[in-house]
Amino acid sequence: MVSVWLGVVGFVRYAVGVWNLTAAINVVYKLSRDLKINIMIKPITLINELRETDRYIQSIFMRGGCYKFHLFLKVIFPKSKPYIHIDKDHIVTKIDNELYDIKGKIEPKFKELYSKLTNEDLKLVESWDFQKNNLLLLTECEFCGEPIVV
Repeated sequence: MVSVWLGVVGFVRYAVGVWNLTAAINVVYKLSRDLKINIMIKPITLINELRETDRYIQSIFMRGGCYKFHLFLKVIFPKSKPYIHIDKDHIVTKIDNELYDIKGKIEPKFKELYSKLTNEDLKLVESWDFQKNNLLLLTECEFCGEPIVV
């Protein structure tokens, strides 16, 4: 099982670099379904591995791509549910009674700021998109290396 998982992680890393994320998600889903692979992995392990695929991955999923990140996690953790921040500006994913985003597990003291995504809110979050919201990469922070976008 470990070797299958390492192969999936390697493939996702490769696919994210070559294709777009949606294509990579669809291929992983199809492979797991067709091969009847039950990928047993902790959400935090997957998130940490994905975050290491590219230095910009965290920015993408924190600046407009958080709902798409939920959809990615839902492929691997089908029972997961989307939760929206009280300010309606961020989506996290509930898996096994824990909340996650691309940064990892949401601290318990912040869980109360999120509620289950409603159909009304779904229309809003489906329009969120990193590429549409962040048109230009200016530079990177000289101290931490994080991208500065406008």
